[in-house]
Amino acid sequence: MKKLAIFLLLSFLTLVSPLSAYAATVMIDPGHGGSDPGAIGVTGLYEKEVNLAISLMVREELANKGYRVLMTRDQDVALSLQERIDIANEAMPDILASIHANSFRCPYVSGTLVFYYDQRYPLASYPASEAMARLTPQSRALAQSILEEAVKATGMTNRGLMESSVYMVRMGSFPSALIETAFLSNREDEKKLRDEQFRLKMAKGIANGIAKYLPVLFSDTVGHWARESIVHLHKLGIVNGNGEYFFPNRPLTRAEFIAMMDRSD
Repeated sequence: MKKLAIFLLLSFLTLVSPLSAYAATVMIDPGHGGSDPGAIGVTGLYEKEVNLAISLMVREELANKGYRVLMTRDQDVALSLQERIDIANEAMPDILASIHANSFRCPYVSGTLVFYYDQRYPLASYPASEAMARLTPQSRALAQSILEEAVKATGMTNRGLMESSVYMVRMGSFPSALIETAFLSNREDEKKLRDEQFRLKMAKGIANGIAKYLPVLFSDTVGHWARESIVHLHKLGIVNGNGEYFFPNRPLTRAEFIAMMDRSD
């Protein structure tokens, strides 16, 4: 009876307590903004506009998948690179994805590429944080996942991964990647970046890449009334589910109920 009372009390507390901290947290960084337009396309499209539009779509896609999504900016405002890192470091997300559009002196170059910091290729004049050096394998895996899914979703030319010392991938404290969605300096790429449907495809690809790297716990509970309680009890070691799934509407067996009471001791 004591264990049952403890379990019922714990279940009640999880229903009335704020549990958003148990969701996987993603920080989205839309590049440039405000007085900083970023690259300017061949017909005048501003990079800052593209970055924010795609980022907002990524936020919606990830939220629908069950993630907690934060953004360094969600309006047309200017932020320094350090301000962006400060925002991210204060929130300490599980990962950071910075979203940009590219430009190159040769107008024929097109496609999608992703930057990440690699400790094997350090630049003395652009030192990375200690955390980012340690996180090289994770950042590379994140970058690879985002690139693969973005290319799959859009059909863009795969320009590959690039080891880079750009600020947003070398100064944080969490796995980080920066995607260059397409080239504003290429007429066909810029045309795609103006298109709402292409932006949505790119956003879905980026979100899918993030989800592949950082799967949502018990994805079949997203939108379920008991999700937060289930995730909280899992964190406490009381319920386990079955790998990716929890099957929240399946009847509870007596054996499972006894096991849960035992773990709540």
